[in-house]
Amino acid sequence: MVGLCDGLEPATDLALSAGLLMAGLLRFIQMTFTFGAGVPAGLFVPCLFTGACLGRVVGFGAHYINSFFPNSQVVVNPGVYAMVGAASVLGGVCRVTISLVVIMFELTDGLQMVVPFMCACLIAKFVGDYFTGGIYDCAIRLRGYPYLHEPDESAFHKCAEDVMDTDLDLLDCDDYVIGPLLEKMRQSEHGGFPLIVSEKMKNRTIVGYVHRIQLLQHLEKEIKTNQLVTECDNISFKPVQGSRAIDLAGLVDVTPYRVVKEMPVKE
Repeated sequence: MVGLCDGLEPATDLALSAGLLMAGLLRFIQMTFTFGAGVPAGLFVPCLFTGACLGRVVGFGAHYINSFFPNSQVVVNPGVYAMVGAASVLGGVCRVTISLVVIMFELTDGLQMVVPFMCACLIAKFVGDYFTGGIYDCAIRLRGYPYLHEPDESAFHKCAEDVMDTDLDLLDCDDYVIGPLLEKMRQSEHGGFPLIVSEKMKNRTIVGYVHRIQLLQHLEKEIKTNQLVTECDNISFKPVQGSRAIDLAGLVDVTPYRVVKEMPVKE
């Protein structure tokens, strides 16, 4: 019959080592089943338990080897191996490093064990990353959840001039006929149009921005609901007074976001 340890067992007890191996293996198998199931079984404590069992067995082995050197000044404490093993398994499964070292330090209150914890977590992370991703990354990939990857850093070294579209469709403040403007809105793939004052082609001044969908919906609504409006009528993006042109000044965004061509993309 296997019971709780009373502290009097020899450190090289084979039965205790076998029991720890069986307990760690059983808990690891249970953990693999319960993590993917929709039950609140947890992952944090089972990883610590499995790692502590395996680490304790390694500590027993180190203590057994050290017993062949009676004159050695090295003191092997299997309990330290258990804590380091717990940190290494949890770090390898969840890919956590700094936070796990802090947690283990708070659990043990042993400043001298910080370096072993750091080494165990880093080695476990590097070995795990060599084969596959963390357990949570694998779960996200298996369940098909949308995953936001790291942004491409190479794009953030460019400026606005490198990524901007120079072939734009522009609208000026002159009057338009509804029919040709509707056709232009339906055929265009742009999201909107800069509104400019272009008395001279070399001197363009932007005065606002017009969204294509809003303009298209507004014009189609005017034609359908207002019997006096036809595709032959004129429209104007400037406030009109005493004119038959349809006033679309309310659709103009007069404060668009403007950047200079030297502005970095990351800003």
